[in-house]
Amino acid sequence: MISGPNTGGKTVALKTIGLAALATQSAIPVAAQRAMLPLFDHVLVDIGDEQSIAADLSTFSAHMLNLKSILATATRESLVLVDEMGTGTAPEEGAALAVALLEEFRAKGCLVLATTHHDRLKAYASTAEGVLNGAVEFDDVNLRGRRTG
Repeated sequence: MISGPNTGGKTVALKTIGLAALATQSAIPVAAQRAMLPLFDHVLVDIGDEQSIAADLSTFSAHMLNLKSILATATRESLVLVDEMGTGTAPEEGAALAVALLEEFRAKGCLVLATTHHDRLKAYASTAEGVLNGAVEFDDVNLRGRRTG
């Protein structure tokens, strides 16, 4: 679980990890001093806003449809990247649903990286076995995100 303010770099971290995973699988060297990435059967992503008035999809329902598809596809060998998990609806309901989804992903054994602003998800990440909590913040001096934990 990655938390932090807007402009802190959470989405950039997810995209960078996704690109590194796909590059590795394509035998493209990863731009890092050292990188050890497993081969994934799927790299499943929910980043961005897929709302559509024409398709009668709100931000929340678009995320839910995408996460439903991801959950159906994910396996023990999958990488799942989810940005701003549980947003687009009432905060308590969104956080509760996000925890339930994270538990389902954990039960499947897949590797999940998710970002959040929800305190409930941060608390979940600090107490659930096998879940790590990280954070980024915005560096006002250099005008970029930086990792804090």
